[in-house]
Amino acid sequence: MTTSATPTIPSRSTRRPLGRAVDIAISVYGAAVFTVLWVGLAVAVVSGGGILTDVWAWLMSLAPIPAVLAWIAILPIAVAAWAVDAGLEPWAMGVILLGLVGWTLVAVLGLVRTFRKR
Repeated sequence: MTTSATPTIPSRSTRRPLGRAVDIAISVYGAAVFTVLWVGLAVAVVSGGGILTDVWAWLMSLAPIPAVLAWIAILPIAVAAWAVDAGLEPWAMGVILLGLVGWTLVAVLGLVRTFRKR
């Protein structure tokens, strides 16, 4: 006679703390990345935009796959570098800046929402 062992599935209460820890870790990481990117963007703008021009030249010199990865990793700075290189009108630069601010607010609200979960 053979007996089959039934796998035990962790209860919902056991799985919840791990999921919450992952949510918090991802949210904190996202907020940290946005903070670093905003500080980098501020330094680039205060320095006169030369850094943004250099970043744009570097992005354009990359092969396609590394370029896509770089764009994903530093998207706010890459967008600002593109805007500076394109010589956009001030109102267009303002729209781009508002978009970046909105995107950051969405990330920050996600962080706040994660910590408010119980």
